Amino acid sequence: MKSRDRRIFQEARLEADGAFVDGMRAQDHWRVNLGEPWEVRFWSREFRCTEDQLRQAVREAGDGAGGVRAWFANRQYGYGAP
Repeated sequence: MKSRDRRIFQEARLEADGAFVDGMRAQDHWRVNLGEPWEVRFWSREFRCTEDQLRQAVREAGDGAGGVRAWFANRQYGYGAP
């Protein structure tokens, strides 16, 4: 594999991994952890929301990432907003 091909492969692999954003990876990409400040920043960026909106979503939908994603998809802001 040429070095150019290897770089393209690595970029594609990182883009395909939904739990990887700008060098940060959630400890558990199935659970939204509000106990660590860096994870709050990670999930806020992942769902395109504020910290307060993220905390409200976890309060109402639980800490499962799928449930939080669905909660935001049913709202006009955050993840899935037009």
